[in-house]
Amino acid sequence: MFLLSTSSLRGYGLHKIFSFARDAQYDGICLDLNPLDFDTENTEYIALLSKEFNIPVISITAYERRITPKIVDRIVEMAKVLESKVVSFYPPHRLDKNGEWFSEYLPKVQQLNKNIDIAIINVEPKTFLFLIPEYKDATLPLIKKITGKTSLNISNIDPESGTDLIRTFSLLGNSIYNVYLSDKTANKEELLP
Repeated sequence: MFLLSTSSLRGYGLHKIFSFARDAQYDGICLDLNPLDFDTENTEYIALLSKEFNIPVISITAYERRITPKIVDRIVEMAKVLESKVVSFYPPHRLDKNGEWFSEYLPKVQQLNKNIDIAIINVEPKTFLFLIPEYKDATLPLIKKITGKTSLNISNIDPESGTDLIRTFSLLGNSIYNVYLSDKTANKEELLP
């Protein structure tokens, strides 16, 4: 199943993205939530677009930063309304104060919502001061343990870190539930391949 991520066409309105997905015959949409794009947070509007273009919102990608249990609940509720099958979360960022939602709350949410698969996205192995990881609890073996499902973002794999694509596949194994195909350059990410 091929989904079009709304982040791939950032800058376009959701109406245009749904239209493009229909015309290009994608199987559905991966809604990438963006706090600066209020349309991505408007469940009713998204549901209308999905119905108008006959394109389902199969997957939702949560915000990259500042997640709390309350925000997790809101995103899962959005997934229920849109009948999405997968919700993907990033590990907590080092600068975010609350990281307990990740290792403690997400597994509970997965247990309570069996019809929605909660997956964890791999992140680039970036560091502060060359030592401190930018994301807490973001090693591949650890993200695999949180809910048992992972979303593999190809552009977040950095072969120079010692973990190439093949090694990532072997570490995540059958926990890979979703794969984000995108390209990147030195300063731009999430480009169409």
